[in-house]
Amino acid sequence: MTFNFDQFFNTLKDGVVDIVKDEAGDFLDQAKDDGKAFLDESKDRLKKWVVMLKEGKLDKEDFAFLIKGHKDLAKMNALTQAGMAAIQIDRIRVAVIDLVIKAAGAIV
Repeated sequence: MTFNFDQFFNTLKDGVVDIVKDEAGDFLDQAKDDGKAFLDESKDRLKKWVVMLKEGKLDKEDFAFLIKGHKDLAKMNALTQAGMAAIQIDRIRVAVIDLVIKAAGAIV
């Protein structure tokens, strides 16, 4: 079976919407925008790492380490500007990172 990164990436974006529905409350639109922006900003690196993971050139632990290392890229600007509490923003950021790690782990 051939791996389709675009399908995988779209699944991640759908997952972000599910995460923010539970976590964002009144900040739903901003949270969706921020989560998708993080994925878009990370797309090239993510594609490279997911392909390496799929090909066995990276193990799950190394993949998780790389993704967690990019946590700061998830700036969540819209949520910050909207006034969401920092702890809530961090919960969303961590949930998005965990989503990426779990989804990638499921493809190998």
